[in-house]
Amino acid sequence: MLDTLALLRNTILEHRKKPYWMAPFILLVLWTLDTVISFFFTGFSGWTWAFTAAMLLRVLVVAVNILFIKRLFILNTKASYRHLKTYSGYFIVFVYVFYNLPRMSLVSDGLISGGRELSLWISSLVSALIPFLLYLCLWYRRTREFWGVYKTKKAQKEEKRQYKKKRTLGEKIWENTDAIISSIITVIIIQHFVFQLYVIPTESMVPTFLVGDRTFVTKFASGPGIPLTDWKLPRITQPKKGDIVVFQSPEYTYASLAKRVFQQFVFYITLTTVDIDRDESGNIRKRFIVKRLTGVPGEKYMMVDDILYVKHAQDADFEPDQQDTAYGHYNLFTEDPDILNRIQNLPVNRPTREILNRWDEVKNTATAGDFLERLKDNHRKLTDISSSLSFSQREAFFSSVKESIQSNLSPMTILTARREQLDAVGVSPFQLANSYEYDDIFFYEYLNGNSADIDALLRDAITAAKDNVNPDLFETSSRKLNLMFKNLQLERFIIYAELVQQNVSLRDFASSAALSENIRQSKELERIYLRYFDFRNFPAFPAGEDEYIPKGHYFLIGDNRYNSLDFRYDHSGSFPRYLDNGDTSSIVYNSSLAPYLLPQENILGIARATFWPFSRAKWHSR
Repeated sequence: MLDTLALLRNTILEHRKKPYWMAPFILLVLWTLDTVISFFFTGFSGWTWAFTAAMLLRVLVVAVNILFIKRLFILNTKASYRHLKTYSGYFIVFVYVFYNLPRMSLVSDGLISGGRELSLWISSLVSALIPFLLYLCLWYRRTREFWGVYKTKKAQKEEKRQYKKKRTLGEKIWENTDAIISSIITVIIIQHFVFQLYVIPTESMVPTFLVGDRTFVTKFASGPGIPLTDWKLPRITQPKKGDIVVFQSPEYTYASLAKRVFQQFVFYITLTTVDIDRDESGNIRKRFIVKRLTGVPGEKYMMVDDILYVKHAQDADFEPDQQDTAYGHYNLFTEDPDILNRIQNLPVNRPTREILNRWDEVKNTATAGDFLERLKDNHRKLTDISSSLSFSQREAFFSSVKESIQSNLSPMTILTARREQLDAVGVSPFQLANSYEYDDIFFYEYLNGNSADIDALLRDAITAAKDNVNPDLFETSSRKLNLMFKNLQLERFIIYAELVQQNVSLRDFASSAALSENIRQSKELERIYLRYFDFRNFPAFPAGEDEYIPKGHYFLIGDNRYNSLDFRYDHSGSFPRYLDNGDTSSIVYNSSLAPYLLPQENILGIARATFWPFSRAKWHSR
């Protein structure tokens, strides 16, 4: 050991004035010392696999560095020069990844953050920077000339030709392995910082993207993330309205540290074709999402009957967003056959669109006041007809109700059970859009003298109109729809009363053409029009009168408006929603409308072009 140190000392003294010998030697020694010192800067908190892997790599680095110091700088084995250059190049990546594992483990466990997290990352960065400088030094032409390993291109070509003839099997394996690893590292760096290829997994952007399309996404200008951290480099340009952006879902969480590192590695080297990050059911977890950037800072939005409206602070009112007309797609059934045949789920066909248009016309050719006056007239007519029914007519109807019940239960027992079911979810009978399915029994109750629910239909609608005298476009449209349902409910009761007046038994109600038409309309309104309500409407967002999208946040929607789980919705599920918030007896339906914004730091890049399949290759402009 002493002889080795003495030999090293003499060698250093001999070459101390030769910078191209001293520079790589000093860097290799610094790397070794830094590795030893870094043992004490891992943030150690227990022997997890992450700490074990980081420690083992440090031990390996120290051992290999000492070997290179001996072979290259003491024994002057020039063949080790090329090996040291290859080794330092690869270990730039290995050092950065493995030295960062303990920090990532602590962060994922919530044990460190802030300054402590930053200091550990800087320590790992410095440790990776030294082999990077060593690699550059060994790559430098003057250094190679000093060590006698530099060759002209002609000499390199001849040497390579001779080498191929006599290389051993082990040398062939290493040469191919070296080429593969170098390619992998290059691919990872380019995809992380410059551009990346993405495969479209869903139909939320049809027809702009179809499932399986591959898109080219630029990342550098969007401020790519610093590898193995949640930090990002400074953004060069701001995303613009109309851009198609790829972003990390705000709801995404890493399943485990090991999966985070390994999944990203596999995802990059396979050019995004293989994603092992899956949930318990085997489905790919939605980490990367593609959507259209619709709303930018300083704007607010609402949607009414498929029309997207925008308002700026200086605007007096909402106006249709003209730019959005080129993006939003509602009638995919009109697309060319080659696209139509590749759409897996066609949310709206031509007959459905005709129904939606028909009810749009009914709703939009009258004012909310017109519908309210009609409701008053219907309530008055129902009251008049009901009060004119004789005792015998009522008794005949009551008897027919009892006869129609397929059990020994009394009508009042059935009524009580149904009310208990409705009370459990906090609604009255006529707040459900499908009240036509069971309101014959509630008409029995109404004729028995309990008119409270029916009276509330009118009273609460009048109150809502008085309390909100200047509703916006969305509120007005929703109020009209609510009144349309209420009018159908009252008109159905009017038909019931007229049938009782004509001494028609409950069993024969089904033969009434007027009742059949009312129920048909009610079903259309409930099963189609209300079903698509959330896809083609949402309230003013941000909601406050003087609130607009703040700086550094964006609102995104999929081009396929009827099949896009985007920033209009609460992704955790549905919740009860009133059509008219001011009407305490309003129609209630299960809604997912809860618009929210995407922070700018979640944006990973901008989709610039579709390049596969070639038949759909195109450049994407705003």
